[in-house]
Amino acid sequence: MILKRFLFTLPFFIAAGTILLLSSQTDVPDLNSVFVGFDKVLHLVLYFIYGLTIQFMVIGNFPESSKKKQIIISLAIGVIFGVIDEYYQSFQPGRIPDIVDWAADSIGILISLLFFGLIKRRMQNLLT
Repeated sequence: MILKRFLFTLPFFIAAGTILLLSSQTDVPDLNSVFVGFDKVLHLVLYFIYGLTIQFMVIGNFPESSKKKQIIISLAIGVIFGVIDEYYQSFQPGRIPDIVDWAADSIGILISLLFFGLIKRRMQNLLT
């Protein structure tokens, strides 16, 4: 049981650590040189992946919880972590918190919730 929880939780901590590591970088290239808004797309994609790891962690640690409760917990963790991440950036030289970045983070979490639900339904249909 402990190994199972560890395996479900490890990707969550790796993703969270990666996000904080990226947020601590002070010499950030101009990502909008690719196209305007590219940095927001990266936020969305990174938090989409993070959202998937949150859901694995929640399901692995709270399997008896209702689907609705798992979704609410996952959403809360992702959105709150996005706020913490933006706040953390305010302490990094050359970095500033941005509410639009946080919005992109939150959208990435929401999309991961929808995507994860579709995957689970497909898997259940294949198994029945």
